[in-house]
Amino acid sequence: HVIVVPFNFSTGSAEPHAGDTPLLHRALMEDAGFQQFYPRFVAAVVSEFKKRNLTNFSLQSANEPRFCGDGQRPNKGDLAKWQAVERAEFDAVRKVAPRLSLISSAICTAGVSYFDGGRSYAELGNVMPFHQELDDVTYSLHLYSPGALFGAGAANDRFKPGTVIHYPYRKLAASSAENDGARSLISDYNKTKVGPKFFDKMFDDIGAFAKTRGVRIMLTETGIPKPDFGVPREDRIRALRDIIGASRKADVAVTYFDAAGSWGLSSCPASDKVPDHRFDPAVLNVFAWGNDIVGVDPDAP
Repeated sequence: HVIVVPFNFSTGSAEPHAGDTPLLHRALMEDAGFQQFYPRFVAAVVSEFKKRNLTNFSLQSANEPRFCGDGQRPNKGDLAKWQAVERAEFDAVRKVAPRLSLISSAICTAGVSYFDGGRSYAELGNVMPFHQELDDVTYSLHLYSPGALFGAGAANDRFKPGTVIHYPYRKLAASSAENDGARSLISDYNKTKVGPKFFDKMFDDIGAFAKTRGVRIMLTETGIPKPDFGVPREDRIRALRDIIGASRKADVAVTYFDAAGSWGLSSCPASDKVPDHRFDPAVLNVFAWGNDIVGVDPDAP
Protein backbone atom coordinates (compact mmCIF):
# COMPACT_ATOMS: atom_id res chain seq x y z
CA HIS A 1 0.00 0.00 0.00
CA VAL A 2 1.33 3.44 -0.95
CA ILE A 3 0.72 6.83 0.65
CA VAL A 4 0.60 9.55 -2.01
CA VAL A 5 1.44 13.00 -0.64
CA PRO A 6 2.13 16.31 -2.45
CA PHE A 7 5.37 17.88 -1.22
CA ASN A 8 7.87 20.50 -2.22
CA PHE A 9 11.00 21.86 -0.55
CA SER A 10 11.98 24.50 -3.12
CA THR A 11 12.19 27.93 -1.52
CA GLY A 12 12.58 29.81 -4.79
CA SER A 13 16.07 30.94 -3.76
CA ALA A 14 19.39 29.74 -5.12
CA GLU A 15 20.83 29.94 -1.59
CA PRO A 16 17.96 29.19 0.80
CA HIS A 17 18.36 29.53 4.54
CA ALA A 18 17.48 26.61 6.79
CA GLY A 19 14.40 28.41 8.10
CA ASP A 20 13.01 29.43 4.71
CA THR A 21 9.44 28.34 4.03
CA PRO A 22 9.09 26.33 0.79
CA LEU A 23 7.05 27.87 -2.02
CA LEU A 24 4.24 25.30 -1.76
CA HIS A 25 3.64 26.11 1.88
CA ARG A 26 3.86 29.86 1.38
CA ALA A 27 1.19 29.57 -1.30
CA LEU A 28 -1.01 27.35 0.85
CA MET A 29 -0.83 29.90 3.67
CA GLU A 30 -0.93 33.20 1.79
CA ASP A 31 -2.26 32.87 -1.77
CA ALA A 32 -6.08 32.78 -1.96
CA GLY A 33 -5.96 31.80 -5.63
CA PHE A 34 -3.66 28.87 -4.95
CA GLN A 35 -5.84 27.77 -2.04
CA GLN A 36 -8.69 27.41 -4.52
CA PHE A 37 -6.51 25.77 -7.18
CA TYR A 38 -4.81 23.22 -4.92
CA PRO A 39 -7.88 21.03 -4.18
CA ARG A 40 -8.73 20.87 -7.89
CA PHE A 41 -5.14 20.01 -8.77
CA VAL A 42 -4.93 17.14 -6.27
CA ALA A 43 -8.33 15.81 -7.40
CA ALA A 44 -7.10 15.88 -11.02
CA VAL A 45 -4.04 13.81 -10.02
CA VAL A 46 -6.26 11.28 -8.24
CA SER A 47 -8.50 11.05 -11.32
CA GLU A 48 -5.43 10.12 -13.40
CA PHE A 49 -4.68 7.33 -10.94
CA LYS A 50 -8.24 6.06 -11.34
CA LYS A 51 -7.96 6.08 -15.13
CA ARG A 52 -4.97 3.77 -14.77
CA ASN A 53 -6.81 1.47 -12.32
CA LEU A 54 -4.39 2.32 -9.51
CA THR A 55 -6.31 1.70 -6.30
CA ASN A 56 -3.89 0.49 -3.62
CA PHE A 57 -3.07 3.93 -2.22
CA SER A 58 -4.14 6.49 0.34
CA LEU A 59 -3.93 10.25 -0.14
CA GLN A 60 -2.26 12.52 2.40
CA SER A 61 -3.29 16.17 2.10
CA ALA A 62 0.21 17.75 2.05
CA ASN A 63 3.64 17.06 3.47
CA GLU A 64 4.39 19.02 6.66
CA PRO A 65 2.06 22.05 6.31
CA ARG A 66 3.35 25.09 8.18
CA PHE A 67 0.59 27.49 9.38
CA CYS A 68 2.71 27.98 12.47
CA GLY A 69 3.10 31.61 13.45
CA ASP A 70 6.63 32.04 14.75
CA GLY A 71 7.58 28.54 13.59
CA GLN A 72 7.06 26.92 16.99
CA ARG A 73 3.38 27.51 17.71
CA PRO A 74 0.39 28.53 15.58
CA ASN A 75 -1.13 31.97 15.68
CA LYS A 76 -4.83 32.28 16.43
CA GLY A 77 -6.73 31.11 13.37
CA ASP A 78 -3.83 29.22 11.73
CA LEU A 79 -5.30 25.78 12.42
CA ALA A 80 -8.74 26.81 11.16
CA LYS A 81 -7.20 28.18 7.93
CA TRP A 82 -5.40 24.91 7.22
CA GLN A 83 -8.47 22.86 8.16
CA ALA A 84 -10.53 24.78 5.58
CA VAL A 85 -7.95 24.22 2.82
CA GLU A 86 -7.57 20.55 3.70
CA ARG A 87 -11.33 20.01 3.85
CA ALA A 88 -11.78 21.59 0.41
CA GLU A 89 -9.08 19.21 -0.89
CA PHE A 90 -10.74 16.17 0.67
CA ASP A 91 -14.17 17.16 -0.66
CA ALA A 92 -12.76 17.59 -4.17
CA VAL A 93 -10.96 14.25 -4.03
CA ARG A 94 -13.98 12.38 -2.71
CA LYS A 95 -16.03 13.59 -5.70
CA VAL A 96 -13.53 11.74 -7.90
CA ALA A 97 -12.86 8.77 -5.59
CA PRO A 98 -15.68 8.45 -3.02
CA ARG A 99 -14.06 5.56 -1.14
CA LEU A 100 -10.45 6.72 -1.14
CA SER A 101 -8.75 6.54 2.26
CA LEU A 102 -7.58 10.00 3.35
CA ILE A 103 -4.74 11.13 5.64
CA SER A 104 -4.93 14.51 7.36
CA SER A 105 -1.72 16.41 8.17
CA ALA A 106 -0.98 18.31 11.37
CA ILE A 107 0.29 21.89 11.07
CA CYS A 108 3.61 23.21 12.41
CA THR A 109 5.54 20.87 10.08
CA ALA A 110 3.36 17.82 10.90
CA GLY A 111 3.78 18.66 14.58
CA VAL A 112 7.58 18.51 14.56
CA SER A 113 8.31 22.18 15.25
CA TYR A 114 5.54 22.39 17.87
CA PHE A 115 6.71 19.41 19.90
CA ASP A 116 10.48 19.82 19.43
CA GLY A 117 10.73 22.04 22.50
CA GLY A 118 9.34 19.30 24.76
CA ARG A 119 5.61 20.08 24.74
CA SER A 120 3.26 17.26 25.76
CA TYR A 121 1.58 15.28 23.00
CA ALA A 122 -1.62 15.67 24.99
CA GLU A 123 -1.71 19.09 23.23
CA LEU A 124 -2.35 17.51 19.81
CA GLY A 125 -5.57 19.49 19.47
CA ASN A 126 -3.49 22.64 18.95
CA VAL A 127 -2.01 21.39 15.68
CA MET A 128 -4.31 18.65 14.37
CA PRO A 129 -7.39 19.44 12.24
CA PHE A 130 -10.43 17.20 12.43
CA HIS A 131 -13.11 16.35 9.89
CA GLN A 132 -15.81 14.60 11.90
CA GLU A 133 -18.24 14.49 8.97
CA LEU A 134 -15.86 12.43 6.81
CA ASP A 135 -15.28 8.70 7.21
CA ASP A 136 -12.01 6.79 6.71
CA VAL A 137 -9.71 9.67 7.64
CA THR A 138 -6.45 8.96 9.46
CA TYR A 139 -4.75 11.84 11.30
CA SER A 140 -1.00 12.07 10.95
CA LEU A 141 2.11 13.39 12.66
CA HIS A 142 5.84 13.18 12.03
CA LEU A 143 8.26 12.20 14.79
CA TYR A 144 11.62 13.98 14.66
CA SER A 145 11.80 15.27 18.22
CA PRO A 146 14.21 15.75 19.89
CA GLY A 147 15.91 16.89 16.72
CA ALA A 148 19.47 16.14 17.87
CA LEU A 149 18.67 12.40 17.90
CA PHE A 150 16.44 12.31 14.83
CA GLY A 151 18.50 14.71 12.69
CA ALA A 152 22.03 14.44 14.08
CA GLY A 153 24.52 15.50 11.42
CA ALA A 154 22.24 14.63 8.48
CA ALA A 155 20.04 17.74 8.68
CA ASN A 156 20.79 21.47 8.42
CA ASP A 157 22.21 21.77 11.92
CA ARG A 158 25.95 21.40 12.25
CA PHE A 159 27.84 19.56 14.98
CA LYS A 160 31.62 19.41 15.41
CA PRO A 161 33.27 16.41 13.73
CA GLY A 162 33.33 13.40 16.01
CA THR A 163 30.24 14.42 18.01
CA VAL A 164 28.37 11.34 19.25
CA ILE A 165 24.65 11.56 20.04
CA HIS A 166 23.50 8.71 22.25
CA TYR A 167 20.30 6.88 22.95
CA PRO A 168 19.32 6.59 25.73
CA TYR A 169 20.31 10.14 26.64
CA ARG A 170 23.82 11.10 27.65
CA LYS A 171 24.52 14.76 28.21
CA LEU A 172 25.68 16.53 25.06
CA ALA A 173 28.11 19.43 25.48
CA ALA A 174 26.92 22.78 24.16
CA SER A 175 30.40 23.22 22.67
CA SER A 176 29.56 20.40 20.21
CA ALA A 177 27.42 22.84 18.19
CA GLU A 178 28.76 24.73 15.19
CA ASN A 179 25.65 26.83 14.49
CA ASP A 180 22.62 28.23 16.28
CA GLY A 181 20.37 25.43 15.08
CA ALA A 182 22.60 22.79 16.63
CA ARG A 183 22.83 24.78 19.88
CA SER A 184 19.04 24.80 20.11
CA LEU A 185 18.85 21.07 19.42
CA ILE A 186 21.43 20.30 22.09
CA SER A 187 19.46 22.34 24.61
CA ASP A 188 16.25 20.44 23.77
CA TYR A 189 18.05 17.08 23.86
CA ASN A 190 19.57 17.78 27.27
CA LYS A 191 16.21 18.96 28.60
CA THR A 192 14.23 16.04 27.18
CA LYS A 193 16.64 13.31 28.34
CA VAL A 194 15.17 11.02 25.71
CA GLY A 195 14.87 7.33 26.59
CA PRO A 196 12.26 4.53 26.85
CA LYS A 197 10.07 6.49 29.30
CA PHE A 198 9.98 9.44 26.89
CA PHE A 199 8.56 7.31 24.07
CA ASP A 200 6.18 5.43 26.37
CA LYS A 201 4.72 8.72 27.61
CA MET A 202 4.57 10.20 24.12
CA PHE A 203 2.69 7.27 22.61
CA ASP A 204 0.45 6.93 25.66
CA ASP A 205 -0.56 10.58 25.20
CA ILE A 206 -1.18 10.10 21.46
CA GLY A 207 -3.16 6.91 22.04
CA ALA A 208 -5.27 8.48 24.79
CA PHE A 209 -5.97 11.53 22.62
CA ALA A 210 -7.03 9.32 19.71
CA LYS A 211 -9.34 7.30 21.94
CA THR A 212 -10.94 10.41 23.42
CA ARG A 213 -11.58 11.92 19.97
CA GLY A 214 -12.61 8.60 18.45
CA VAL A 215 -10.06 8.86 15.61
CA ARG A 216 -7.14 6.93 14.16
CA ILE A 217 -3.70 8.58 14.45
CA MET A 218 -0.48 7.41 12.87
CA LEU A 219 3.09 8.63 12.44
CA THR A 220 3.61 8.86 8.69
CA GLU A 221 7.32 9.67 9.10
CA THR A 222 10.09 9.01 11.54
CA GLY A 223 13.70 8.05 11.14
CA ILE A 224 17.11 8.17 12.79
CA PRO A 225 20.16 8.87 10.61
CA LYS A 226 22.80 6.29 9.82
CA PRO A 227 25.73 5.87 12.22
CA ASP A 228 28.12 8.00 10.17
CA PHE A 229 26.01 11.04 11.12
CA GLY A 230 26.73 10.65 14.82
CA VAL A 231 24.28 8.11 16.33
CA PRO A 232 26.02 4.76 17.06
CA ARG A 233 24.43 1.72 15.38
CA GLU A 234 23.49 0.06 18.66
CA ASP A 235 21.88 3.27 19.97
CA ARG A 236 19.99 3.76 16.72
CA ILE A 237 18.58 0.24 16.75
CA ARG A 238 17.61 0.50 20.42
CA ALA A 239 15.81 3.80 19.79
CA LEU A 240 13.88 2.31 16.87
CA ARG A 241 12.98 -0.73 18.96
CA ASP A 242 11.69 1.47 21.79
CA ILE A 243 9.68 3.61 19.35
CA ILE A 244 8.05 0.57 17.75
CA GLY A 245 7.47 -1.08 21.13
CA ALA A 246 5.75 2.01 22.53
CA SER A 247 3.70 2.46 19.36
CA ARG A 248 2.46 -1.14 19.55
CA LYS A 249 1.29 -0.73 23.14
CA ALA A 250 -0.58 2.47 22.24
CA ASP A 251 -1.96 1.08 18.96
CA VAL A 252 -0.47 3.96 16.95
CA ALA A 253 0.96 2.93 13.57
CA VAL A 254 4.42 4.12 12.44
CA THR A 255 5.83 4.50 8.93
CA TYR A 256 9.60 4.72 8.56
CA PHE A 257 11.14 7.44 6.38
CA ASP A 258 13.86 6.85 3.80
CA ALA A 259 14.70 3.31 2.74
CA ALA A 260 18.04 4.01 1.05
CA GLY A 261 19.22 7.54 1.89
CA SER A 262 20.75 9.27 4.91
CA TRP A 263 18.03 7.92 7.23
CA GLY A 264 17.96 4.59 5.37
CA LEU A 265 17.61 1.01 6.55
CA SER A 266 21.31 0.33 6.04
CA SER A 267 23.91 1.00 8.71
CA CYS A 268 26.64 1.60 6.13
CA PRO A 269 27.96 5.12 5.40
CA ALA A 270 25.51 7.24 3.45
CA SER A 271 26.13 8.21 -0.16
CA ASP A 272 24.49 11.14 -1.95
CA LYS A 273 25.04 9.48 -5.32
CA VAL A 274 24.41 5.75 -4.82
CA PRO A 275 21.31 4.43 -3.00
CA ASP A 276 22.33 1.93 -0.34
CA HIS A 277 20.30 -1.29 -0.27
CA ARG A 278 22.57 -3.19 2.16
CA PHE A 279 19.78 -3.18 4.73
CA ASP A 280 20.75 -3.84 8.34
CA PRO A 281 19.10 -7.13 9.49
CA ALA A 282 18.62 -5.75 13.02
CA VAL A 283 16.72 -2.73 11.69
CA LEU A 284 14.58 -4.95 9.47
CA ASN A 285 13.85 -7.24 12.45
CA VAL A 286 12.52 -4.33 14.48
CA PHE A 287 10.08 -3.33 11.76
CA ALA A 288 9.10 -6.93 10.99
CA TRP A 289 8.28 -7.31 14.69
CA GLY A 290 6.31 -4.09 14.52
CA ASN A 291 4.26 -5.61 11.70
CA ASP A 292 3.57 -8.79 13.71
CA ILE A 293 5.70 -11.09 11.58
CA VAL A 294 5.72 -14.42 13.43
CA GLY A 295 9.02 -15.65 14.82
CA VAL A 296 10.94 -12.36 14.57
CA ASP A 297 13.26 -11.41 17.43
CA PRO A 298 13.38 -7.58 17.72
CA ASP A 299 16.46 -7.86 19.95
CA ALA A 300 18.50 -9.90 17.48
CA PRO A 301 21.90 -8.26 16.84
